[in-house]
Amino acid sequence: MQCIGRRLVAAVVVVLAVTACHADERSPSVSMATILLRQANLADDQAAKSLVLKAQALLAGVRRPGPEARELKRVCETYLKAVAVFWPNDRLRGSEQAERLFRDFGPRNPLYLQGLLYQGRHHHWRAVEGNYPQGIAISRKMFETILRHNPGHRIARMYLGRPVQPVPADLESVSDDAPEWAVAAREAMYWTRRMVHWWLDHRQAADGQLGGGWSDDVEFSKTWSFYSLSLNDRKVREALTRIADNIWHCPEVMNGYFSGTPAKWHLVDVEHGAEWMSFSQPQMMLARYGDPRYIERNMQVIRNMGFLSGINPAGHRHFKAYYFSHELLHPRQLYHCDVPENGRHTKPGIYVMWYARHPRVMQWCREWGDAWVDHSLETKRGKPAGAIPSETVYETDPVGGQFRKVVSHRRLSRI
Repeated sequence: MQCIGRRLVAAVVVVLAVTACHADERSPSVSMATILLRQANLADDQAAKSLVLKAQALLAGVRRPGPEARELKRVCETYLKAVAVFWPNDRLRGSEQAERLFRDFGPRNPLYLQGLLYQGRHHHWRAVEGNYPQGIAISRKMFETILRHNPGHRIARMYLGRPVQPVPADLESVSDDAPEWAVAAREAMYWTRRMVHWWLDHRQAADGQLGGGWSDDVEFSKTWSFYSLSLNDRKVREALTRIADNIWHCPEVMNGYFSGTPAKWHLVDVEHGAEWMSFSQPQMMLARYGDPRYIERNMQVIRNMGFLSGINPAGHRHFKAYYFSHELLHPRQLYHCDVPENGRHTKPGIYVMWYARHPRVMQWCREWGDAWVDHSLETKRGKPAGAIPSETVYETDPVGGQFRKVVSHRRLSRI
């Protein structure tokens, strides 16, 4: 009898434990967390993250979670980890890692559509920026799946090129006699400024980076001084200061030029080598007018033109190459040509001329500009007069470079 009694007590304990677990499994916290995750699945990414965090907090309070609660906790943790790695300084590596994490989010996953949203972004931008054309079709299927469940999803609609409901601008009303162009320009400024502020509030790191690496970050932010000048926008001015100062003090920068590291200097093409300085430092002479730090930095950058360019036997000033570092020219003869893109290196000098009319910088830039005018007016090698040549060999001065490509490439418009 005593043995039977002990067995009965043990059985009761087991039943109570199972019942307690079952009760926690179906507790209001688990039910509410499930509802929140379903809402997050259909929301935009910012609202979704907030809802997932609330669901995670509810699940953390479940004392003895059963299989369903444990699975929901795993879903929350995976989602939050993937979102966190999606926006690092190295965006490609981060989005690849996030895409791998979201692969396990099948149609039965409560955050399935959120997984498709981030995977679709990854495939789309990998296709846009690299040799991956199939990524467009892959991403379209993902965004179309999202719209089947939520036809009004703004981000998915924008990726598919479909119209979205405009958000009203929060602006004071204007007088009836205000010019139409001024009203339109005012609203355009409002929206572009809001876009800039969104990036600063949600993406800019403490060191100023925006997530695309310094090369792309400066291309993105190179026109933002407009808001500092026209609206005295302190947030933008401080953001541009963080970008300019942290780039200037990067170990990859030496003597005002991107050059790799002191252990190994890199010889890079001027388009990618010059943009670090030319798209960050000159506009600081506008955003922080009169600040000697930025005046001197731009003077230091353009001082390199004395080494990088020279007067050739034909009497023209040209850059000696278009692959170089702060102190080295590329050894291959193929790159010993001047190209219109070298104008990107002269941008700091243009601001120095504007600010101080520096005589040496003015001489260098005038001589370089005159040389390109002369070549543009030439009709050699079948080039029509007025067409800017694609490149000019430094030593011998013929247009067209080593391969005799006479007409300038389309990147001239980006200088």
